[in-house]
Amino acid sequence: MNRLDRWGPDLYAGVVPWLCYAALARFGQTEAGAGLAAAVLLGLRLRAWRDFKILEAAILVSFLIAAWSPGVDGAGDVLWWCLATAAFGSAAVGKPFTLQYARKMVGPEWWNNRHFLHVNQILTLVWGGCFVLAVLLRQSAGDGADGSSLAAAVVQLGLFTAAICFSRTYPRWYRLHRYLPRVRSGLEPYLRAPRAH
Repeated sequence: MNRLDRWGPDLYAGVVPWLCYAALARFGQTEAGAGLAAAVLLGLRLRAWRDFKILEAAILVSFLIAAWSPGVDGAGDVLWWCLATAAFGSAAVGKPFTLQYARKMVGPEWWNNRHFLHVNQILTLVWGGCFVLAVLLRQSAGDGADGSSLAAAVVQLGLFTAAICFSRTYPRWYRLHRYLPRVRSGLEPYLRAPRAH
């Protein structure tokens, strides 16, 4: 199975609803756009409902709120609060949302490993913090008449770029500096580095 086969459904579910929302919201039809996006997201996941991700559920909730609440921007504060709630909620119950993506990248022997779970707990908390900061940045920018909304968007972009970089580097750092020293000390059994299956 190549990467496109493995990630294709997630990419479609992550992009197509937003395109539907944006197409209608551009013409001032935010409620209709949010309703269409929610329907498309459900339609894309209907056949593979077991692959429905925690973040997709949060996005679905934000679209439904926007669809039934006139004047609510489905891509605005409601979205970021839904994502933050999903991130911190999933971490609080010991099922960090990043596990759903990380398990596609490693073999099953790692899925219940405490180090793998710890790394994903940290990644989920970092993303949750990013979602909260995104709301605060949007709110601090106000209407953006003084250019503050552009500055907030640039800071948001930098914030999420940093989170992506952290997500890519922290697992390797943790393995080299936390896991392998415990293996060398005889405190942990050795498991090969996670590999995509």
